[in-house]
Amino acid sequence: MFPLEGYRVVNFGWQWAAPQLGTLLADCGAEVIKVESNSRMDIFRRLSLIMPTSGNHFHVWNHSALGITANLKEPKAVELMKRLVAKSDIVIENYPPRVMRELGLDYEHLREVKPNIIMISMPATGQ
Repeated sequence: MFPLEGYRVVNFGWQWAAPQLGTLLADCGAEVIKVESNSRMDIFRRLSLIMPTSGNHFHVWNHSALGITANLKEPKAVELMKRLVAKSDIVIENYPPRVMRELGLDYEHLREVKPNIIMISMPATGQ
């Protein structure tokens, strides 16, 4: 048995820290669901498309994750993400500070659908 078996993580993160954390949590047994947008794919996925000989870093850092693509600028997609969070335990994100708030997916909004949600925010540009 893995220590995080039975836990679900929604990973909105992209590039470096958030994918690495998602992989670590998945390797410890958590179900990790990576959320991506077609308009802003994870930089590791883009690098693999631009430089295929560089290796597929996206799969290295997301090898144990499930995936979903959603246009988070659409209200129906945001509602779908809130329904997913309601059935999850942890949310990871590393966008600039304003992004999740503007989408209505910041900690305050997510607590309304899941009061005991754990949210890990680690934007590279600081809070």
